[in-house]
Amino acid sequence: MKLITLKPLMPFFFGYENTFGKKGTNYYVKSALFPQQSAILGMLRREILLQAGLLTRKLRDEWVDENKSEVAKKLVGSGKFKNFNDEIDIGVIKSISPVFLKKKEKYYFLMPNIKGIKKQKGYYLVDFEEGYKNFGFVLKDLDGNKEPLFFSENKGAFIESEMVGNSLKDNEDAFFKKIVYNLNGFEFAFYADIDFDLKDSVVKLGADNSLFKMQVKDVDNSFEDIEFKKKNFLDCDDSVSIVLG
Repeated sequence: MKLITLKPLMPFFFGYENTFGKKGTNYYVKSALFPQQSAILGMLRREILLQAGLLTRKLRDEWVDENKSEVAKKLVGSGKFKNFNDEIDIGVIKSISPVFLKKKEKYYFLMPNIKGIKKQKGYYLVDFEEGYKNFGFVLKDLDGNKEPLFFSENKGAFIESEMVGNSLKDNEDAFFKKIVYNLNGFEFAFYADIDFDLKDSVVKLGADNSLFKMQVKDVDNSFEDIEFKKKNFLDCDDSVSIVLG
């Protein structure tokens, strides 16, 4: 099993479905905070092909030459990832865990920013914590210690900034604004079961092909081995639990 970390070397923009709308109808958009699993898979596939010497850079793009296609398929498969229920051939990549945040040796997960839940007259009342930007969610480590999502007063994981641009030169209708993010002392992390000697590298990820420093460490544990101290995450009565997908 490999623990893979991604440290952004520049602000990043993670897209999602209909980010800009059809034909750019949305002129103001925000990046997602975490990369989608399909983006992680695409990044890993490309990097494996690069490190195996199978990806050829052409004038306008890069691809696998026809005489290397069978070897490439054995390494990264040929299926396209659409949803979690699909069974696709992804070659030497056996599994990829959800993406979380890592700061030094601590792991952080996106959790509800909630003190507890109480049942009253047949309804459940949610008691939210105060003092954190982004009212609904917060980061927690495995001991239940909190870290705010957004950077403020020298705390928080995500640094937010705004970018403006014009996708078509001298065309006012193509003007856009977007919110991009960087990380403050954190890095993205995930576990991957890969039957390939993947090396540290600088990789591209996200809608803007932002650069990340990728580090790969062979480990004996897996994502399923992480033991959450549930009592520190959410204290609520009536056996109510919240699961974030």
